[in-house]
Amino acid sequence: MLDAPLVGVGSMCRRDLEGDTGVFRIIDELDRSLAGAKTRLHLFGLKSRAVAELRGHPRVASCDSQAYGVTSRQNARKSGTSKTNARLAVTMSAWYQQQRQALKRSDYTFREPLTELSPPAHPPQDLSLI
Repeated sequence: MLDAPLVGVGSMCRRDLEGDTGVFRIIDELDRSLAGAKTRLHLFGLKSRAVAELRGHPRVASCDSQAYGVTSRQNARKSGTSKTNARLAVTMSAWYQQQRQALKRSDYTFREPLTELSPPAHPPQDLSLI
């Protein structure tokens, strides 16, 4: 059994949220694989909807996103200007406020498992392979 207080999982940003290889399924699989362990997860590159729907999940310790950086770079390119630290700070502040509002929404609740999963026949020794 894994005996680590925190394990990083990423990058989640390029994954769909739903489906057999989606973010919610991965968290579900990891949670089952870590049954009995106190290990918690840091999720790299989590999408806003997933942040809101996984809030309060006992296995998820933290998450991060670079969405504001991508948005800042795209907006700078569209306007023909540089992605300065000042532009980035404004974009990051707006993104942060949007995240805070999303976390208050009552229609986002903890996601139940997408499907009933059977435990793995041979639990993986190296969780980076999941």
